[in-house]
Amino acid sequence: EFTVPHVTAQILVQRAPGTPTTVIENLLSALGGTVLLTSVTSGIDVVAISDDNDLGTAIALLEADPGIEYAEPNYLTSLWATPNDLQFPQQWSKENTGVNAPDGLGNSGADLNLVAAWDSQSTAPGVVIAVIDDSMDTAHVDLAANVLPSGRCFASPGSSRPCTNGPNDPNPADSSDFHGTLVAGTAAAHGNNGIGVAGAAWETGLLPLKVDLSYFAIVEAIDEAIAQDADIINMSFGGPVESQSLSRAIDRAQAAGILMIASAGNADANNNFASHYPSDATQDNLLSIAASDSRDRISGFSQWGTTTVHLAAPGDLVRTTANDNGFATVSGTSFSAPHVAGVAALVYASAGTADYRQVKAQLLNGTVNGRDALGPVTPGQDKKAIPGRVATAARPR
Repeated sequence: EFTVPHVTAQILVQRAPGTPTTVIENLLSALGGTVLLTSVTSGIDVVAISDDNDLGTAIALLEADPGIEYAEPNYLTSLWATPNDLQFPQQWSKENTGVNAPDGLGNSGADLNLVAAWDSQSTAPGVVIAVIDDSMDTAHVDLAANVLPSGRCFASPGSSRPCTNGPNDPNPADSSDFHGTLVAGTAAAHGNNGIGVAGAAWETGLLPLKVDLSYFAIVEAIDEAIAQDADIINMSFGGPVESQSLSRAIDRAQAAGILMIASAGNADANNNFASHYPSDATQDNLLSIAASDSRDRISGFSQWGTTTVHLAAPGDLVRTTANDNGFATVSGTSFSAPHVAGVAALVYASAGTADYRQVKAQLLNGTVNGRDALGPVTPGQDKKAIPGRVATAARPR
């Protein structure tokens, strides 16, 4: 019945105040209902039943009870990976010379305008970017100086991607954990240190929050970012289904004054019609980011939308950090989002007491506006369109 990827036979349940967990187990007794875990922050119960085929029946039984606010599958998201630093000349996203993209093609200046901005603001001390992702190589030579020691790991009960290293270790467990290190370096690889690459922000706090990509774990990570006073949350993942659990977590982050940056997705679709979550969330503390290439076009894989996607940023053949002190060239809206997160950190640092609304406004107002965002045409659409590509405010060099 539920074709969208989800944790097998698991339901997320929010009880009304005063409703005990026994109500859930009594309602689902015939389906083998068991409360596996209750979140101490959100109060969400993770409930297991015996057969995934009974998921729809179980949810209907729960939502018919006045003591239950909502029940939904535990959905899974997908990752969207498709200075004097030695590899900085390869980073067209930071400074596009017109010939330094891997394919040798580009438009000079189709970048984040960071070289000009770095003259006056290259670091963001005291600003914290929470990176919710599959892991982070916290000892990487080009990340370690920026990584905070309070990283965490979250997973749903019985997950196929458990916190193998323990709840306080966000490092990769094996080769399948690679994405977060790529994302982290895009936002905040340590710049001007004579090695590797430079992030959009050279020095800023990176809070690694490892998740198994289930909605429950992502909600827990958002609440952890709130608890640790993060300023920015980067979310380089997504799925096709909206979630009440995740929406309420975004509400809590908004109330805490956190700016959230989400990748728009890699399915070459118009998000005005093709749902993509959390980037389609309507809370005003969230920005949805498409990918642009070195010729200032929306990347062929990138999702877009005039009302659902706010900005584009470089996400095509960008150079960043990889596990085991490595470096890699990667593509995806997964890497557009952290470019914006890093720029946002610089805006926070330069503005001092700015709140997320002011930072968001500066990001939107600093875009390169008025261009056609060209790319492969989707039936029914004459062009891919978004408001503009993010760029730091122009400054004399």
